[in-house]
Amino acid sequence: MNRLARSVEILVGVMIVVVLSVILFVTFGNAPETTQLSPMVEPSPVAATAYPVVESLPAKPYPSPLEPAPTSESSYPPLDATPVARPSLPVCDFTESSPDPAGISGKIIDRFGAPQLVQASVTGIRGWIDDQHMLVMYEQHSVSENSLFKNSFYELNLATGEMRTYVNQGTGILNHPVWITSTRAIAYFSTTMIDTDDSQMDRFRADLLVTFVDSEQTILVASDVIPTLALAPDSQRLWYFLRTDPLQPYIYDVQLNTSQPAPFHLSSFLSPKPDLEWIIHSDPPLFKLAWHPDGVQLLIYSQYWTLLLNHQTGHVCEVELIDSENYKPEIINLPPWPVSVQWSPDGNYLAIMLTTHFRLSTLHTDLMVLNFATNERYTLSLGDLVPPYYQRRIIDLTWSPDSRYIAVLALVNRPNSYEPATGLFVVEAVTGASTRILPDYLFGPTWGDQLAWHPTSEWLAVADWDGLSLIPVYP
Repeated sequence: MNRLARSVEILVGVMIVVVLSVILFVTFGNAPETTQLSPMVEPSPVAATAYPVVESLPAKPYPSPLEPAPTSESSYPPLDATPVARPSLPVCDFTESSPDPAGISGKIIDRFGAPQLVQASVTGIRGWIDDQHMLVMYEQHSVSENSLFKNSFYELNLATGEMRTYVNQGTGILNHPVWITSTRAIAYFSTTMIDTDDSQMDRFRADLLVTFVDSEQTILVASDVIPTLALAPDSQRLWYFLRTDPLQPYIYDVQLNTSQPAPFHLSSFLSPKPDLEWIIHSDPPLFKLAWHPDGVQLLIYSQYWTLLLNHQTGHVCEVELIDSENYKPEIINLPPWPVSVQWSPDGNYLAIMLTTHFRLSTLHTDLMVLNFATNERYTLSLGDLVPPYYQRRIIDLTWSPDSRYIAVLALVNRPNSYEPATGLFVVEAVTGASTRILPDYLFGPTWGDQLAWHPTSEWLAVADWDGLSLIPVYP
């Protein structure tokens, strides 16, 4: 009897092994090795997205002689970690100079004609696709989804006024579109609410997407990213950060459809900031990137560090935006830091929207210009002291194609109103001379994405309350 029971147990065991083998083969044996691209499927806050995912490859030279990226353990130490001793970086030194107070000559002011309104639904400008077409945004208020604003991206034909939809608003909040000339694609972020934490604060996740406008195909490049993006001058490689390691840049190759970590980790560049340790540990740096037009130098900046990296030699220096003897930590919470930056087209200047505020970074913003030919810098406060905080603020800027001038929008007071508007200013890059132009015209006070200078210098586009205004710029 015992032998019979033993035989039955052995037979049952063999049958279980056979069934498991069949299941494993069906599940994994026929799985494809690569994921085929498929049409866009909108992300869901509760379910996994159905986007095809970009293949991740091991790090390759970009090229760069820098050492391979270390693990995330070398990130800036968290609250409970012992600070890591790092050598101080060399300083990219700029001498403070005073902008020319004389203002810009009348001949320059007279070059700007009266704005011409374009009948188009435009709330933001993201740049020129070519001489005739612009990449623009339209923002619509969504009552059903937590009263959030939702964007759609369009191509605007200035000759005909026609608008072609590239990316339409979906379940996510679409923002920060970047036009990629090499593949006629748009990179952007889609932000969705994922849940609510214990303190009843909504938590969001940002995904990096790329839509190829001719094939109308969208792919997911990376999920849970920090919404900051930099396109290399070759118009092929996108640089971004994952929230899981905000000090490790990643590179997405649009043509090869592959993503890989950059061959360096920012923790290697972060010199000690003993006066700021108290805030660095509680509010870690959020880095942004800005490529020099030569494709060799890369500006890396955050609330605490502004770095200039030569990507070919590996040389890196720290850009000081205030003289060390002028920074008094007991008086100023933070030294001046860049909210956003723009290189001039010729690469000789860097225009910086500068602030000293931390949590309200746009409460007060100045214009700082770094001159790399003379190693000088100057700072300008433009606009009026507007209520309710009576601070001066610039909200957007753009370079002229010849790199001689910067067009700036700054807040100004409106007659008989407490609601501010923006006035248009022009700054001469080399001298810092500035003046307000078209003072009879007021523009909308929306932050960023409001200005774009035409590639041939013929027009200056300004997003306005009523749509899009084109300001003729005469020779």
